[in-house]
This record gives sequence, structure tokens and C-alpha cells, in this order.
Amino acid sequence: MNARAVAARTLGQVLGEGCSLATALPLALDHADPRDRGLLQELCYGV
Repeated sequence: MNARAVAARTLGQVLGEGCSLATALPLALDHADPRDRGLLQELCYGV
């Protein structure tokens, strides 16, 4: 899954399920391609 899709899913968890970004993002980063981690983090924090 690409970084944009993972960011959308992560933000969906935060907005839809009330999950904390501080909890959801590290889990997403652990499963992301190392090359995509920076973009994923920027997309999540930049919203």
C-alpha cells in the first residue's frame, strides 16, 4: 500500500474511531516502506 493510502487510513482511524495520532502513526510507520516513512509522517501531521 502506498504512503498516501496508509495516511488516509491512519487519519480515518483518528477521525472516525477517535484513536490518537500518537498511537496510530507509529503503528503505521512500523509497517510502511522505509522510503515512504517521511512522506507518511508529513501527510499525517500536515492535515
